Amino acid sequence: MCRTLYSKRRDFNPDCEEAYAPGSDACITFRHSQLSCPSGNELRHRPVDKDEGEYPLIRCRVCAVSAGTDSSMYRDRYNGTVSWGPNQFDSMISESSIDSYRVYLADAQLRKVGPIQAIVEAKQWANQFTPGSCDADTYQADLLDVPLPAGTTYVMVVPYTRSPGNLEMNVGPVAELVDLGTKIWVANGANNRLPTLMPVLWPLLASAAFAWSL
Repeated sequence: MCRTLYSKRRDFNPDCEEAYAPGSDACITFRHSQLSCPSGNELRHRPVDKDEGEYPLIRCRVCAVSAGTDSSMYRDRYNGTVSWGPNQFDSMISESSIDSYRVYLADAQLRKVGPIQAIVEAKQWANQFTPGSCDADTYQADLLDVPLPAGTTYVMVVPYTRSPGNLEMNVGPVAELVDLGTKIWVANGANNRLPTLMPVLWPLLASAAFAWSL
């Protein structure tokens, strides 16, 4: 089985399934490549083989990304702030072709997991005065009590380009997500219900402490 991306029929195997580039875009240099999967492969996450050509070159990505400390005591939930810098085009900071940024969860293979968690419009003008510097706190998005699907390892931020391209980058820089609820659960033992009960117990403990002070 093989798949040809952005193919020219005269250059590659005509028996392959073909997919064509959606159009020109400043953030991606489209190139021709032929990919295949080995017969009888049983490894779920095995990368494909590149038979010919080169992969498309992604030229746009945020210059920095970080994930704030998780404040949710529930397992597999994240409550925190994600911060990132403006778009980096090759070696320059430039948002001239960027419409917005999209925040995703991602797994260990840098694949997006679940829906878009946030969309933030590009400021475009904000880095014109310091075109060579990366301000890692230019943008922020609060992820409030977000469920973490199985396999979630990172938070990823990708640019979405302006018209006529209107393309979302399929991969981008990531920051590790540390699930506070899982750490509490492990620290207290797998059979301990404390992490689940803490949001209920805190108000009761606070009320008791206040009554005792009287």
